[in-house]
Amino acid sequence: APDSGTITVEGVSYPRLEIAQALQMGIYTVYQDLSLDDNKNSYENIFLGQERMRGPFLDRRRMKLEAAAVLERLEITIPDLTEPVRVLSGGQRQGIAIARAMLQPGRLLLLDEPAAGMNPTETEELMNTIRLIRDRFDIAVLLIEHDMKLVMGVCEKITVLNFGQVLMSGTPAEVQNDPEVIKAYIGD
Repeated sequence: APDSGTITVEGVSYPRLEIAQALQMGIYTVYQDLSLDDNKNSYENIFLGQERMRGPFLDRRRMKLEAAAVLERLEITIPDLTEPVRVLSGGQRQGIAIARAMLQPGRLLLLDEPAAGMNPTETEELMNTIRLIRDRFDIAVLLIEHDMKLVMGVCEKITVLNFGQVLMSGTPAEVQNDPEVIKAYIGD
């Protein structure tokens, strides 16, 4: 639980935001654990909690078509949307989680440690997806990440925290050359 601070959205401060409230405001989060169901396929995971219905039945055809469309817009390649997500690579799984967040129009996409456990090729694909979201859609991306190559490669502004304290905020070049940041992350 937060011990201080507020969240300010369009000039209105909130001591905390409940998930439903954040979703109504267009704030979507992709958590580090991705919250995917390994036994469901890609399009079912994209629609978890937002299933399309035809009367009392799941409209699987519609969900598959809409999932394919959102993945295409994000330039995320999933070879077979009917395979369970447990067979996908880490990068593909991250793509499914991002596609789920991007299903609804939003204003802010929070990505919590999106490169965790990814190999360099997957991280590069993730960087391309984040750049595409940042540049093509009218959505701000807030990235929480330890992979400095990813951070430096996609962020316009960086805030470096050390044990909850702000060390520095600035452009990638400013942060990369700041003596306090270098000392905190590299040591004396």
